[in-house]
Amino acid sequence: MILLSLQGKLKGYDPRTNLILADCVEREYSLDQGVEMIPLGLYMIKGDNVALVAELDEEKDSTIDYTEIKAEPLGEIHH
Repeated sequence: MILLSLQGKLKGYDPRTNLILADCVEREYSLDQGVEMIPLGLYMIKGDNVALVAELDEEKDSTIDYTEIKAEPLGEIHH
């Protein structure tokens, strides 16, 4: 299982939390290897797919060695 997140510069949003991100990068985490960074450029995300929006400290983020980070898979979700 792969865990992923998207990071980018917020350029716009609407009341349904649809987002427009510039300079967007997908970060894929896995147990087997470090984080894979996939550049996406300008990206739109449908609001019902958004779980969290937060500010990123770019200075701290630049000091992290993502090649060494591995993530546990998420457990099952029961309704």
